Amino acid sequence: AVVSTQSTGKEYQTALANIEECLTLVNEEGMRKVVEEEVGELVELVAASKAAIEDQIGQVLAPPGDCIFLEILMAVGGTESAVFAQEMLQLYESVAGYHGYQWKLLEKDSRGDEGLAKATVQITGENAMGMFHFEAGVHRVQRVPFNDTRIHTSTVVVTVIEKPPDIALEINPADVEISFTTGTGPGGQFVNRRKSRCMLHHIPSGIRITCQEERDAAQNNSIAMRMLSDMLLKRMISDKEGKIRDSRKSQALQGDRADKIRTYNFKSNRVVDHRYGESITGVVEYLRNPEVFDKFRGKVAAKWQLEKLSAMAENIASESRKQT
Repeated sequence: AVVSTQSTGKEYQTALANIEECLTLVNEEGMRKVVEEEVGELVELVAASKAAIEDQIGQVLAPPGDCIFLEILMAVGGTESAVFAQEMLQLYESVAGYHGYQWKLLEKDSRGDEGLAKATVQITGENAMGMFHFEAGVHRVQRVPFNDTRIHTSTVVVTVIEKPPDIALEINPADVEISFTTGTGPGGQFVNRRKSRCMLHHIPSGIRITCQEERDAAQNNSIAMRMLSDMLLKRMISDKEGKIRDSRKSQALQGDRADKIRTYNFKSNRVVDHRYGESITGVVEYLRNPEVFDKFRGKVAAKWQLEKLSAMAENIASESRKQT
């Protein structure tokens, strides 16, 4: 990706230089028409190169993930929140379809005829996380419900989480200390005299297991290893679930109106992103047209990329100062 961006950047700089060269010839006799045609083609090349650079930088900076879980929850506002949650679900489904992503509804809890209490979907496709990660947070809607005359303020919570990879458990034999001793308890002399009791110590986790269910040492060793695998797997699942819970909590906060990342104000007919100070006119168009969604997302992404690049540049400068 870095090599590709460098190559596109060279094309961009070359096109700019060629435009400057052409402009020096514009006043020469018989050259105006030729220059205008040439400059027109170069301007198109500059625009295409600039867009390609921005797209490539966005893909490098964006959180990785081609398969995500997107969850929508009604929050503050009762029925109006549920109605808006349903509209958000329809928006994201249309965006996913527009970009050719696979959409799979995993869970849906409806609220009334047109409302949604909760929905979880799986979205699969190239750079799915990069497309939707700006949506994570509290979305605030301000409008007059169909059954009232006053403006209501409601919220919906959206969380976006990369699908965790399937757990593949492999136990390194070098990490396991195995010893055998004579058994204790019932079983007679056979158990008490032969070293059939298996004792395992998994060094990285500190798990210790003792097994003397069978009379044979090999059988007890096999049982003990299965018990160790089960315990390690449960730990891994618990850790994964804990990370998902933490991610949801950090994205959702409390769902309060003050926690908003974006506001959809129907009276002013504007969608405002409070993180980057971007806005767009046309709330209904935004909610129903994936192209409008993409336009606004591009504005937000540009600000986000600039913020990330600035932070990276500052870190590099800071490290450089430390070395001098």
